[in-house]
Amino acid sequence: MITSLKSNLCFPIKKQKKKEKRTHQINPLEKLEEFLEALLEYTSTTNYTDVLTFQNNLLSVQLESTSN
Repeated sequence: MITSLKSNLCFPIKKQKKKEKRTHQINPLEKLEEFLEALLEYTSTTNYTDVLTFQNNLLSVQLESTSN
């Protein structure tokens, strides 16, 4: 009984820590997206397909983080 209660009390803390970890992982990716978009706008060496692929992958990570 005590173990079960302790486990239930720790669950929200673990969930919050997991959410914070994912936020720390996603924030740099969002900054990279901004950087890639700027490169696309100001240089001719950036491939638009690469930017779209990155944005698609970032969206997948963001959606996954909301589902967990």
